[in-house]
Amino acid sequence: MTNQVHILYMEDNEGTARLLEKRLVRAGYLVDTVSDGEKGVELCATQIYDVIIVDYDMPGLNGLQVIQHLHRREIKSPIIMLTGSGNERVAVEALKLGASDYMVKDINGVYFDLLPNIIDQALKNQQLLAEKQYAEAALRESEERFRMLFEKAPNPYFVSDMEGNLLNCNKAVEPLVGKPIEELIGTHFTEMAFLNEAQLNQIAKILFEMSENVFSDAVELELIGPDGKTVVVDLRMIPMRTEGETRILGMGHDVTWRKQAETQMKAHIRQLETLSRIDEALTRKLDIDYVQNMALDHMMALSNANAGSIALLDEFQASSFQSIGYPEAYKQQYTLDDHSIQTRVARKREAEWIVDVTKDADYLPVLDNICSQITLPLVSQERLVGIINLVSDQPATFNAELFELLKLIAARMAVAIDNAQLYDAGQRQLAELQSLYRQVSELEQLKTDMIRLAAHDLRNPLTSVLTKTYLLQKILDDRLTPKERNYLDSINVNVEQMQALINDFLSVERIEKTVQDEFEGKEVNLKRVVQRVIANYQPELEEKKLDCRFSACHESLVVKGFEIELQQAIANLIGNSIKYTPVGGFIDISLQAQEAHARFQVTDSGYGIPAEQQRNLFQPFFRVQVDETQSIKGTGLGLYLVKKVIERNSGEVIFQSEYGKGSTFGFVLPLI
Repeated sequence: MTNQVHILYMEDNEGTARLLEKRLVRAGYLVDTVSDGEKGVELCATQIYDVIIVDYDMPGLNGLQVIQHLHRREIKSPIIMLTGSGNERVAVEALKLGASDYMVKDINGVYFDLLPNIIDQALKNQQLLAEKQYAEAALRESEERFRMLFEKAPNPYFVSDMEGNLLNCNKAVEPLVGKPIEELIGTHFTEMAFLNEAQLNQIAKILFEMSENVFSDAVELELIGPDGKTVVVDLRMIPMRTEGETRILGMGHDVTWRKQAETQMKAHIRQLETLSRIDEALTRKLDIDYVQNMALDHMMALSNANAGSIALLDEFQASSFQSIGYPEAYKQQYTLDDHSIQTRVARKREAEWIVDVTKDADYLPVLDNICSQITLPLVSQERLVGIINLVSDQPATFNAELFELLKLIAARMAVAIDNAQLYDAGQRQLAELQSLYRQVSELEQLKTDMIRLAAHDLRNPLTSVLTKTYLLQKILDDRLTPKERNYLDSINVNVEQMQALINDFLSVERIEKTVQDEFEGKEVNLKRVVQRVIANYQPELEEKKLDCRFSACHESLVVKGFEIELQQAIANLIGNSIKYTPVGGFIDISLQAQEAHARFQVTDSGYGIPAEQQRNLFQPFFRVQVDETQSIKGTGLGLYLVKKVIERNSGEVIFQSEYGKGSTFGFVLPLI
């Protein structure tokens, strides 16, 4: 045996006790033996035994007295009484006192062999008794829990028979029907005044289906409570067997809040659908007249008003007015009077619903028999764009729900009207800009034509002047006084300056024209272009004794652009360095690859540029104003041309300068 049964054996006969103990140990039991009842009772106070065997005839306490003591001490172990031969009276008395079983000692000792069976049966009976007691306790606990749930539940519960007679209900039923439980119990459901005919039929149908073993789903009942308010109850009825009969357990759940929420949600969805349809209609066309008419049509259709109007405002002055149901004279004379509901709403920018217009001192009667009025401001981005007015001759036409919906719609209408007005203003501005653009284009073309005409008409006379002064110098060379020679030199210098100015003008015109066209450059080897420009400037470099150094990377740097333009830009930068560097200075020219770009720069030891003048460097006709450069001639268009050329070829101009220490000019172009 995995769990040995522990037995206490009380026997005053030492021989009998020893024999019985051996038999029980061989049977697999663990046995403790005492010689009298008092010791046995004391041992049971400190030790728990699975079975107690008591001999009747013992000194001190006999077997019956031992059983009484154990019972008072609430010892639950099964007790087996051993009695003398033929002493049935003692055995019966022992059973009455709580013994589990008894056995009569026989002379031949047969009871030794039968006792293990008696012990096993006592243990089984003890287990069955414990299980029964546990089941009864669980049943009592379940019944108590059900009773508590039934009575204390916040939801209404009731029990009825299959005919519909109310047998029991809990307290939660009372506030629904306005009657105490005592008055409800025993009544038939047809006698309950809070149920209408349709609900009575529903319950009768459920009872019939249950009698046919058909179970119905839950039903919703609308009960009129004692306070006159409607309460929606979700009712479920299920059959149950109790005391041999079928009863019906009804469970109700107050779903009034849920039904109200569903109703509100459906109303909200309808509102959203209405707003969506109105938004779609209002934004279909950005035409102010269309939006104004659509807004008024939707307001009239939703409100069922007798008449309505919409006025668009500009600083409280009506700029546009539309109405439905008003006389023509009112349309022509509409204005915001000093004292009117519309003026009050416009100033406060708050919608108003006047239930009884006769009680409002600011009401201006236009139509007969009008009793209610709704006036809504149209506000977009804190700007009052208009006023909507709706009137009705029926007091029940307007309600709070409609008023809230109309306020939402008015907000959307205000935005749509504002957008239409902005679009209309934008269209007018666009037309003005297009007209202005045409005028500017015509002036630009006139400027271009004048530049070309001036260049054409001035080049020939200037060439003639240069030729004539050259001939005069050759023919009259020996006869010219120093003063006359200076006059001729001055003529040559000024004519050459005019030719340079004309060339720069033409270059600017050409760059500004081509920059508007689609850019289609070709591959340009910058290294060859730079070398060619440096070679062209060798005479000037030698004349000013400038130390010119050129450094370039070994590979050729190829960009996409117009070679003539890039050559002109490079020549301008190198030429400027030569002009603005004193005799004996230096010029460093660099062409290097920088990531995916070519970087060209010219660094000189020239005069430099004051910091306050650097921001205007690339403006047309700007020239640096310092004492050192006063005698240097120029048009002020060179750097402007460089910037135009480089930006046209997708590049960026770079420069750095410090007055008195020289300058660095250059550009960066993307490599192919």
